Amino acid sequence: MNPRARTSTGVALSGAVALALGLGCFVDGGGDATSGGGTDESASSTGSTTVAMCTPGESGCKCDDGACEDGLACQGGICRQPAGSTTGVDPTTSPTSATESTGVECRSCPLVHPNVLVILDFSTSTNVQFGPATDNVTRWLAEKSLTLGLREHDGGALWTDVNLAVMRFGHDPDPDVPGTPIPSDGSGIVDGQALDHLWYDASDPLVAYRECNAGLQDTLSAIGAPLGGASTGIGTWTRGALEFARDVIQVSRALHPDDDAFPTRHYAIVLLTDGQWTNADGMGQDPEYDPTLVAGSLNADDGVPVHVVFFGDLGGEAESDAQQIASAGGTGVAWLASDLASFDAAMTNVFSKILTHENIITSECCDPVCAS
Repeated sequence: MNPRARTSTGVALSGAVALALGLGCFVDGGGDATSGGGTDESASSTGSTTVAMCTPGESGCKCDDGACEDGLACQGGICRQPAGSTTGVDPTTSPTSATESTGVECRSCPLVHPNVLVILDFSTSTNVQFGPATDNVTRWLAEKSLTLGLREHDGGALWTDVNLAVMRFGHDPDPDVPGTPIPSDGSGIVDGQALDHLWYDASDPLVAYRECNAGLQDTLSAIGAPLGGASTGIGTWTRGALEFARDVIQVSRALHPDDDAFPTRHYAIVLLTDGQWTNADGMGQDPEYDPTLVAGSLNADDGVPVHVVFFGDLGGEAESDAQQIASAGGTGVAWLASDLASFDAAMTNVFSKILTHENIITSECCDPVCAS
């Protein structure tokens, strides 16, 4: 299945541009950074993003035999401002700090934004009440709203510092026939999955990454409850979702070859689920449909860890399934959510963990975070 083809016909994708430069900040173009080493996003004959070379020794670039330009230090193989320094401001000539002169606060940011694919459980079991009755929220509304709620954390930094994609999964009524929708479902799920939002614009010849996850809030907000709130009708083919996610990531990597340059772009999956996995058709649990096998392959073979947030009934087989997926996916244990507060905390912890992954190199940036 071609996830890009699915997207081009199923989702209206808006354009994406590189993040705006602040004092000493980078353009998120897949491996280049800051002063003198920005990204050239002009069209090329191949249709891929053209990236300017990052000169060793310059800010945000590799250290050249440990040597960096004056005022920079070689940290983790990258030339950057020493801790405690004021990026972009000469303290000997200016009495103001970077924050005072620009109106924004400098912080630690990923040199290259990680691509994070959030997988939403769209089974009809997510239509049940979540948490105390006074919250008046279903599991589906909780997972949807708390994915968007990342905008509110760390002043918007969690949202600003990642490129997000979102997909949903249910089951495939007829696995042997391509293009099969779920009866009575008008949400766009075909063959068990729907890719609702990509981190890049598939209609753009440069397949540029989206600025501030443009369009995601409107797209996700418009998706209603599974089968209009029905109690049954959509299963939980988790293995199919992870296989589809792997295809999405492989296509993205092929379309963005510069992401393999140093520093490489980190990929991660965040699986949100409330129930036991099922076979492709939504019935039973045969061993060949066990999602842990795919989670393990994603982590070991593709370098894509699978984080899991479980928000179903605690203490049963469904929670055990979630724990096994997280373990196989290289992230240890699944985060557990029983109400809005614990779900919110789980999402914050997962994304904080992603942003501190050993593959991610950080640098000081002073660009404004995305507007909430």
